[in-house]
Amino acid sequence: MTTSKVLKEVWVEDNDSFFIDFSPIGKYSFLFERYIFRGERTEKFNKLLPTSLREDEWSINNLYGYAQLSGMNILHPQHKFESFYQSAELNILMNFYKAANDKGLDLPDVSFFRKHSLEMFLSVDILKYEIGDIWLPNDFLELAALAQHYGLPTRLIDWSKDIYTSLYFASSGALHSQDDSQYFILYALDYFTIEYLKNTVDRIPLRLVVPEQSKNPNLNYQKGVLSAWEYRTVYMTDLMRTIDNPQGLKMPLVSYKSLDVLIQEYVDEKNISWGGVGVEEQEPLIYKFYIPINMATRIYDYLLKIGYGADRLFTGFEGISTMLKDNMAYHNKKSK
Repeated sequence: MTTSKVLKEVWVEDNDSFFIDFSPIGKYSFLFERYIFRGERTEKFNKLLPTSLREDEWSINNLYGYAQLSGMNILHPQHKFESFYQSAELNILMNFYKAANDKGLDLPDVSFFRKHSLEMFLSVDILKYEIGDIWLPNDFLELAALAQHYGLPTRLIDWSKDIYTSLYFASSGALHSQDDSQYFILYALDYFTIEYLKNTVDRIPLRLVVPEQSKNPNLNYQKGVLSAWEYRTVYMTDLMRTIDNPQGLKMPLVSYKSLDVLIQEYVDEKNISWGGVGVEEQEPLIYKFYIPINMATRIYDYLLKIGYGADRLFTGFEGISTMLKDNMAYHNKKSK
């Protein structure tokens, strides 16, 4: 039996069967074989979005601020133009590359940024033939993964090959949170099907990036994988050629669609399905598990006991310090 259903939402019951169900021998044991994972501290985020496309004021102002685009912020009437977003993301990567390279840090070898490292500002339009039609370009993904891991906004979404790592980030985040969330979230993405379809006519334009982990010990400990949807690069020169009256030009706006929506729209348009003979019910590409927020203390305690605290997932003193902060948040929540 085949399917074209991308997302399945599951509300987890508040009981100790969770620890068996999400184990290598439990109800969801198949997740360990072909899925990658992402944990989020609250259901309030709603959408599965890359960091550069988050819609809140703080994220938008940070995007333009890191890029040093003078005058661009959430108050600017054109701040939602896709071309401005892409220019901001390009210049964030340029600024990151230049500063790190000047300090002699070990970076992915991206000839584009070396070539343009003396320029003050990079224009997507001017560099059209070097950048290509896909945003982000494949050549930028490794550098973007490194920048994202150190807190800069990009078009990438973080995942882990390790379900317990993602449960750590979700549960510890929930422990530190002071809002009225009802659930924290575990996503699971079927990377096997995405990769299987990659070399067929049914290819889904979602790239999965496994960074060179020797350059980033934390990413190695966390078994990091990143996803990058293939957005179209927006060039003003191409848009101008399509109309007679330049004043009537309508600039494409940035898309804030969740990853599952982007995939669903694409597979519907292309009539793509997956699965096969002998399977009674084919699994979706993405699971979204809603886990009751009051389970955060039990899950964190369980993870700590099996060796999945911050001291395992971050290097050196950072891991120890983060673990102590997590433990304090755990005891504060447990005592309430």
